[in-house]
Amino acid sequence: MTSIAWVVIGTNHYLDLAVQCLNSIRCYYHGQCRQSFYLLTDRTSDVVEEWITVCPVRHERFPYISLRRYEHFMNIADELSRSSYIFYVDADMQFINVGDEILSDRVVVAHPAFYDKPSEKCSFDRNVLSKAFVPYDYQGPYFQNCFQGGVSGEFLSMSQCLSSRIQHDLENNQVALWHDESHMNWYMAEHPPSLILDPGYAYPWWKDVPFEQKIKSLAKSDKDLRSS
Repeated sequence: MTSIAWVVIGTNHYLDLAVQCLNSIRCYYHGQCRQSFYLLTDRTSDVVEEWITVCPVRHERFPYISLRRYEHFMNIADELSRSSYIFYVDADMQFINVGDEILSDRVVVAHPAFYDKPSEKCSFDRNVLSKAFVPYDYQGPYFQNCFQGGVSGEFLSMSQCLSSRIQHDLENNQVALWHDESHMNWYMAEHPPSLILDPGYAYPWWKDVPFEQKIKSLAKSDKDLRSS
């Protein structure tokens, strides 16, 4: 049977949001796949839901906990690879109505702030010293990193590649413009996705977009959540 591994990171103050996110997936994913739920957290003893597989990670201040997400995925690659598909979801996202239309080799979401903008107006990293650098003459869409996935082999291949490139940046005192999102956009420029979901799969809390809400972001205080 086709299976999906859902992965959410929820360290420090983000734990409650992460559990809420996984609960929404459990309730509002209406596809036919067998599901597994993975929560990467530093607060392992605070997770009481038996259906969640808890994976310990060390909390780091923002943006490093986000930047190292691909490294964390690779640390549990053997377990994730047992599923047909792997999808990562940001902790502050809530599923509304999602089915098997998301299943494809390499899946991304059009960014709700840039889906209708030309490439030169998008927020690609133009720093030539960073491994996330995308040339100015690149013509392609810009993606949001809050929801991404694909077949397990493709997802883990991307994770291995980006983990190495991000580590190279950190060793050279470089932090990409939009952190892991910038690196993911570099990867998709080099390895185009097989499926681009519309911004309804990353529906923003801060603006209306002309798409049906499929997955929405929750309003939160970044200052409070990222304070330590």
